[in-house]
Amino acid sequence: MAGASDFGGEGNPQQGSHPRMGTNPPTTGSSGGQSSAHGQGGVGETFRQMGSSMSEAAGQMREKVQDLASGTASRIGDAWETTRQGMQQGASTVGQTAQDFWNSSGDLIRRYPIASVAIAFGLGCLVTSLFRVPDWGEDEMARRMSRYSA
Repeated sequence: MAGASDFGGEGNPQQGSHPRMGTNPPTTGSSGGQSSAHGQGGVGETFRQMGSSMSEAAGQMREKVQDLASGTASRIGDAWETTRQGMQQGASTVGQTAQDFWNSSGDLIRRYPIASVAIAFGLGCLVTSLFRVPDWGEDEMARRMSRYSA
């Protein structure tokens, strides 16, 4: 059967020739390794400092966003109030103008009753003629269709 020397045991000539292949990893040296006490503490402290600074930045960002949202909500509220007041004033003005027109039209009709009736009759005839469909449209179309289909 196979012995320990066949599988890289004690008889392996390359064992320990590479720093990663040895039984104990290097603790110091120029290959970029740090001591385990200094390396873990330094990296952990760096991560803690980064986390702290990120937390502070997030807090500042949150405050700025809240200030911006508060200011925006205030401006939107002011714009809504101004728009509402403008719409109320516009509706009031339109209502007053319509009432003034109705009153002045009534006064004009009372002053000139015969002319008012004649004008109303003429406007009625004009509107009726605008909505009337000419009779020649259907007959002319039917005549053209029969002429071209034969």
